[in-house]
Amino acid sequence: MRAGISSIFARILRWGKSLEPVWIFGPYVTQPTGGYILVEYEVPARHKGYIYGFMITATEPNTFEIRWEGGSGPQEVLIKFGGSGTVKDVSPIPLNVGSPAIEQTYIEIVVGNNGSPGSIYQAGLLIGVEKA
Repeated sequence: MRAGISSIFARILRWGKSLEPVWIFGPYVTQPTGGYILVEYEVPARHKGYIYGFMITATEPNTFEIRWEGGSGPQEVLIKFGGSGTVKDVSPIPLNVGSPAIEQTYIEIVVGNNGSPGSIYQAGLLIGVEKA
């Protein structure tokens, strides 16, 4: 019993909620078209989805959007790459703390512009869910 309670407290201390986020990664994609969904996660029924982190890799400059459907409607965060590389961000406070993704909707990372020939992209989301 004590181990169960201590693990709940540990999750609350680390993530602010009694949940354990998991990474969801999309596949490597070569020369994606603008609007291509690099990774997506469907929030289960009767749950809310929180974005605790993301990872985006691209071999060229481009823009990306993290999108989800919150309680007040569609939400998005724009990320601009000035060159090739990887960005990874993880936080104990969810990116969408004030507007979690609602049940049976998708959290996704989308490419803004067409990739050039030979370009390679990949994205991932660190998602935590809790009962609504």
